[in-house]
Amino acid sequence: MALSFALRVTAARFVRPVAFTRTFASRLNDNRFQPGGGGPPIKTIKSSMDLPNLSVAEVTPAQTEASKAKKSAQGALVAAKQALADVAVKAKVLKQVAAEAADAEAKVLKRVAAEAADAEQAALENLTAKQADLDQATLAKKKADDDALTYLENAKAQNKQFLANAFDHFDTEKTGVIKQEHIPGILREIGYPAGHEEVEELMGAVDHALDGTMTRKAWIKSLPLDIKNALQNHPDAQKWSS
Repeated sequence: MALSFALRVTAARFVRPVAFTRTFASRLNDNRFQPGGGGPPIKTIKSSMDLPNLSVAEVTPAQTEASKAKKSAQGALVAAKQALADVAVKAKVLKQVAAEAADAEAKVLKRVAAEAADAEQAALENLTAKQADLDQATLAKKKADDDALTYLENAKAQNKQFLANAFDHFDTEKTGVIKQEHIPGILREIGYPAGHEEVEELMGAVDHALDGTMTRKAWIKSLPLDIKNALQNHPDAQKWSS
């Protein structure tokens, strides 16, 4: 509907009544539109009496009346010819002005339609480009997510291996368990406070069997985060990571 309104508004500039009237009035005075001025010849009507022009003296009243009637008829004929010429000129001007107005309107409509088609094509190309951008961004996001999952899985595996190596280091008896009595020495070895409270807190997290020991599995699964971070201070931490 917006486009239809724009077409009507644009086309209206070329077919305004005032401009049409001015064009019509100016061309009425243009010699090209007058009889013999380059246009088609004005239609005329032949006399129904092709008689020779005889000069006879008027000696009877009938001649006088006939002469007056003839002159009157001749004047009427001249007036009729002029009226026909005027009407023909007006008709020619009106026809041409109307044709030009229609042509101008058609050109405007054609131009507006072409502009609308160009705008539609540009919008389509823009949409296609944006869709391509979205597709590319979607693929990039999926790759980033996959890389992140891979990183997390690797980090998880590395962390598990780190903790397993650390446990094996502290499991000096190689029994697969670490007794509570060894906990203070382990905490001091990694630079962590080794008081009664810290020992009890650690055992509360990893002594799943409540028998005063921690297994390798419990150490890996339940070791508190601050203890894990403290393990990085151990001299062999780099070796545990490999």
